[in-house]
Amino acid sequence: FPYIASAVRESGSIRFAGSLHSEPNSDYTIEFFASPVCHEFGFGEGQVYLGATGLTTDASGDADFDVLVAGWVDAGWLVTSTATLEPIGATSEFSECVAVTGVAMPGDFDADGDVDLDDCAVFSACLDGPSAGMATECGPGDFDADGDCDLTDFGMMQRAFGPGA
Repeated sequence: FPYIASAVRESGSIRFAGSLHSEPNSDYTIEFFASPVCHEFGFGEGQVYLGATGLTTDASGDADFDVLVAGWVDAGWLVTSTATLEPIGATSEFSECVAVTGVAMPGDFDADGDVDLDDCAVFSACLDGPSAGMATECGPGDFDADGDCDLTDFGMMQRAFGPGA
């Protein structure tokens, strides 16, 4: 099975990096999955399909991958993968589970994979904090990294919210 070295959120996608050691000079399809929990032995369950990539092993049977897969994993979910030898179709067991790291998309304060009214409520509460009407510290709401949460950050959040927001 493949080894996932990392799974990192990148603006609505997940970047998977890892490797496969298997049959030499062979073509494989690596498939990626997500689950809320792992099997008790630490390997995946594959509840949600995320995507796939192809790769070819070298003469030693080794291949690395670094692929961006469109999709999202809810906070706390884990990812795993399988390798399928082509064209035979023999598929490996699930790989070990890996926690997804990285920052959610700008404005996704509840890390549910979208920027919606719940996120706007969190941001609004930050703007209406103890110093209402003044710039306040806002942690992840400081999109322009100037040390405070203000109307400039609100504009950036509004753009992340989508067209017509």
